Amino acid sequence: MSVGPTPISPPGLIRALAAALRQSLRWPDWVWLAACTPCLWFIGAVLGLDDAERLGIGYDPLAPRVAAWGLAIGIASVWMWRRWLIRNHPLRPAHDTPTDVLIVAGSLGALAIYLAIVPGHKLLPPNTTLCLLSGVAGAALLRSAWTRRVGESFHCSHCGYEIEDFSLPRRCPECEGVWAHRLVRGRVERSTPLIALSVALLFLLTLAPLPRLDSSSPFIRRMTPTAWILARATERLQATRTLESAWWRELTLRRLDETDAERLRELVLREQLANRLMDANAYAWLQGELFTGRGSDSQFRRFLDDALTPSIAVRGRSGLSSTTHQTGETLTVAPLIEDSRRLPRDRIAVYVEGIWKNDEATPLVRSSKWETLSNLLTFDPRLPLDTDSVRAGTSFPLRKAERFTLTGKYWIAIVPDGTPPIALPKDMNPLPTGVAWMGEFEARRQVNVTSNPNASAPPRPKP
Repeated sequence: MSVGPTPISPPGLIRALAAALRQSLRWPDWVWLAACTPCLWFIGAVLGLDDAERLGIGYDPLAPRVAAWGLAIGIASVWMWRRWLIRNHPLRPAHDTPTDVLIVAGSLGALAIYLAIVPGHKLLPPNTTLCLLSGVAGAALLRSAWTRRVGESFHCSHCGYEIEDFSLPRRCPECEGVWAHRLVRGRVERSTPLIALSVALLFLLTLAPLPRLDSSSPFIRRMTPTAWILARATERLQATRTLESAWWRELTLRRLDETDAERLRELVLREQLANRLMDANAYAWLQGELFTGRGSDSQFRRFLDDALTPSIAVRGRSGLSSTTHQTGETLTVAPLIEDSRRLPRDRIAVYVEGIWKNDEATPLVRSSKWETLSNLLTFDPRLPLDTDSVRAGTSFPLRKAERFTLTGKYWIAIVPDGTPPIALPKDMNPLPTGVAWMGEFEARRQVNVTSNPNASAPPRPKP
């Protein structure tokens, strides 16, 4: 009764591999590996520190590039050196266990250190240099795995014929080549696990043409994970640096998780309110988020408080900026919107509920309908460059010395392009379709009227 092979458990397989490794390696090999392997691992640390932006800023600075190509040259040199040590022809295939161990342990160790140091959002797209290193290691390992030799038999180095008779003449009976001092030990037996590992390393080489951060390639932008773009945008904002506009446009096309989108909106808004926002593309992204209705009421209010400043324009003979006027002047009062030039004026609608003098019941100025900023505002060269005045206003003479307060109430809404609401603000609950947000704003201005002795007295009413 035949008995099948006994299955080997994973611990048993590891012990068997360790025993085979101990039998094939002598103590000089262990000393050699202990010296060379940490040197190769150091390459992974150099590359990892580069991608973590601790050695420099940019794409593959000089130090990591020199380290990368040093590893490529080092692997080739080690391969040649080992074959010289065993007195084998450098171009003739032969299996060398210490070299295989160094290639596998050095490459995987460098990759492990690289992955441990580099932040997760920087691992895609791949680093070109790391792909080249993996390709070099894979090619060297594939050659060794394909020509692995096992056993104690001796073979001709030219045709592979097994030599059993070492008598003279020293020629191979098969190819008649001189085999003295050129015999190789072991028959050729390919190693499937090593071939699979080398193919995996060679696969990384195919990713080498892909640049790490090439925002000009739409393919790379589409294949980049959303989490990577969010992390990159957050990092750049916190460092008060700009991110390529292509990444912000790509972020606009993604359906973001509400928690992540809320965090990024809050960060951009906070940087804008603190006057630290250097990235105009981030401001445009935030504006697009809010204008499409994705945002909290607090964010809408703070954004428009910073972008729009409703106030009251008071113009007399003393000038626009003056708060003191004299009797006999004609005072013009009108609503005023300042700092509106960064916003799309067809998306902002304004409704002037009224401007009142003190607590009078009848307002001095009142709108009859909603109007977009593009239709409502007109540029006045007499005003400051960052100011737009509303055409609608009223004028009245100053007849007595007094001090009064002008109070203006405005409603501002974010509407579809060029389509202001029809209903009055009090009737817009809930908001009509397309209106992203609506809020009430208030402005106050103190006016001081002094007596002018040269002013003509007002005419007395007839009896």
